Amino acid sequence: MGDGGGGRPSENAKPGGGSGGQPAGAKAGGGGRPPKSAMGRDALHALGLLSQLGISMAACVLIGVLAGSKLDGWLGTSPWLLVLFAFIGAGAAFKVMYDIAIKRWSRGGKGGSGGRGGG
Repeated sequence: MGDGGGGRPSENAKPGGGSGGQPAGAKAGGGGRPPKSAMGRDALHALGLLSQLGISMAACVLIGVLAGSKLDGWLGTSPWLLVLFAFIGAGAAFKVMYDIAIKRWSRGGKGGSGGRGGG
């Protein structure tokens, strides 16, 4: 009983099958870490890109609406300048989205995603 170490071989054999020491050694060696870190880096990059798009678009429309509202107050043109500047802000937002997409694709097109980490 004391020589076999009853509980430990069965715990090692449970996840890996017959030879319990090798899967435990493979996990301890960090074989799964590079893909996880690459996936985490890609996820953070995507989150940053989406945040940049969202904030940029919202800011463009908000600036247009605020400028139109202020001009409407000064000139007494009711909601017409607000609507006009809201559309101008939306157009600017799509232009920003286009510029970000072109910048992203030009980076990805030359080096390819394989150059960044095989993904």
